[in-house]
Amino acid sequence: MGFANEARGLRIPGTGFSYLSEGAYGIIFVDRPAGRITKIYKRRPEKDHARAVFKAEADAYGLAALSPAVAALVPSNFRPCRVQQIIDKEGKDVTGEFFPDLAFETDFVEGRFFKIGEINNRDEAQRVCRLFHGAGIHYTIDMSVTIGPDGNVLKAIDFATEEHELMHPGW
Repeated sequence: MGFANEARGLRIPGTGFSYLSEGAYGIIFVDRPAGRITKIYKRRPEKDHARAVFKAEADAYGLAALSPAVAALVPSNFRPCRVQQIIDKEGKDVTGEFFPDLAFETDFVEGRFFKIGEINNRDEAQRVCRLFHGAGIHYTIDMSVTIGPDGNVLKAIDFATEEHELMHPGW
């Protein structure tokens, strides 16, 4: 079973970026020859919530850059960006399904990702979470990591300064 947008052939025209994967809030596009990814947030009715989640993720990259130990664990060369257009395999403009101003680029990390809570080396998972928390990056429960042959975390993605839980009226 794949992701909802996997078969749509989504890409960013005029660039080498094409669909790679997606999560609850965003879609990841990759330009493998350039070694870069773009993450763009999906359009949702709760734009303020999506903006808060994006800000928490972007701010976390800024905090990571201030800590050499954490910076070594996250994709390099983070930069916010604005995606001009997204099209599907038929060339149809589907940009309206996204928030073009809620996007960023980083270096592409090759590898298989695991949720931090699912890795076998519990001591390593705790060490990495402590590093992130010490840098002011407190939302690590959804973090995904790549693991080296020694069982240590090589890179981490999907972290934020804090969680922004979506609350609906009447809950």
